Amino acid sequence: MKIKLKCQQCSREFERTPSYIKRHAGSGKYCSRQCSDNNHHKYSKIVVKCKTCQDEFTTTTNRIRDGRGVYCCVKCRRKSQSAMVSGGNHHNWKGIKKTSTGYIIICIGGGEYIPLQRLLMEWKLGRKLNEDELVHHLNGIKTDNRIENLEVTTMAEHARFHTTKRHKEGVFYGF
Repeated sequence: MKIKLKCQQCSREFERTPSYIKRHAGSGKYCSRQCSDNNHHKYSKIVVKCKTCQDEFTTTTNRIRDGRGVYCCVKCRRKSQSAMVSGGNHHNWKGIKKTSTGYIIICIGGGEYIPLQRLLMEWKLGRKLNEDELVHHLNGIKTDNRIENLEVTTMAEHARFHTTKRHKEGVFYGF
């Protein structure tokens, strides 16, 4: 069973099976590849400003929709991406991000990051923490960086705390 359709470009009637339309997305709009290409080229080109250098350039609505048509050239895209890594004036830059382990880290300049809880504790104590000192979240919530929820501990004390906690809860690893 074929379905009669009307081409959106040339208004010619054509037929397609429902299974063909399902397999080939968008095939029910145009009678041929030529009409499809003509329609897309005719209506989807737009002039936009580059997000980096503000020069005007021509791109397609598909590229804009996919998030790709925002830079006029590779040089501008790379310039913008390097600004995102180091901060600066990039439109997405916040100066703060969350790690894959759940901690909040802050950019302190030059592409260097420091955990927020460590920075807050250094401000409270008025000194830099030693390399063997850790900042422990008392309630176990990694994003709760209220100063009353933080305490300075050594690596050994921190490991002992969590080992004792696991024994109390009956959670053992590797057995």
